[in-house]
Formats: sequence, C-alpha cells, structure tokens
Amino acid sequence: WREGKRHGNGQLTFANGTTYIGPFHMGQYHGKGVLKSANSVFEGMFVNGKMEGFGVQKMTDGSVFEGEYWDGRPHGKGLRKFKSGAEYKGEFRWGCFDGEGEYLYDDGSTYRGFWKADMRDGFGVWEQSGGDRFSGLWLQDVALNGKGVRINRQ
Repeated sequence: WREGKRHGNGQLTFANGTTYIGPFHMGQYHGKGVLKSANSVFEGMFVNGKMEGFGVQKMTDGSVFEGEYWDGRPHGKGLRKFKSGAEYKGEFRWGCFDGEGEYLYDDGSTYRGFWKADMRDGFGVWEQSGGDRFSGLWLQDVALNGKGVRINRQ
C-alpha cells in the first residue's frame, strides 16, 4: 500500500467474481497482469487501470483477440479469431476493424483490403471459396457497381 492505495504486486477479487492478478500502481492495474471475468481471461499489459499495449484475450465462447490495446480496447495491429472459425488479421481502431486487413470467412472466402468501423470500405478484393472474385471499391460493406472488376469462374 502507498498513500492508502494498492501499490506493488497483488490480487484483487470483486464481488462479481472478476479477479485481477498483477502489479498495482497507486491503486490502478499497471504492468503485466491477468484479468479474469465471467466472459474472458485477459493476459497482458495494463496502464492506469486499462488494457494497453500487447495482450491476449480469450473469451468463454472460444473467440480470441491477440494484439495491441489502447484505452482498454483493441487498437493497432491484431488478430481476432471467432468461434465459427472465421478470423480477421489487420488494423483495429477503438475495437473495430479499421484500416487495412484480411478477413477469412468460415466458408473459405476471403476479403483483403480496407475497413472502416467493422465494414469493408475502400479498395478491396473479395474472393469466394468457389473462385469468383471482385476487385474494386466498397462503401459501408457494399461493393460499388461500376467501380471494380468481377470475375466469375465457371
């Protein structure tokens, strides 16, 4: 304890069962720690009580996020694997796919390109598992007609 606040290594368990194990700095989670809740286990860095820097969060439904955090949310480069088998690897902003990234759908289709707020937005290439392909511009998750090339394999 320092100045009446948790300081140094320790463990804190809340009434709802959430537990933090790791270092504290003036009452805040700070440094490499583990935060376990009913929904997930996060192992990684904390700054001033928030997930920040590199970390891995495993959800109870089987989904996983591995990558950079800022202000408690995925922000920067990362990999999100979904319980369905789908996965996204690329840039995140405030917890959303945002920037350049690649999404592998559970049916084997892929999208490589730009994202904004979890939607395909900007230039991208979508290739279906059967070989059909669209290369062009997207706006809010919709391929723009006349703004790309569609190739159908038959």
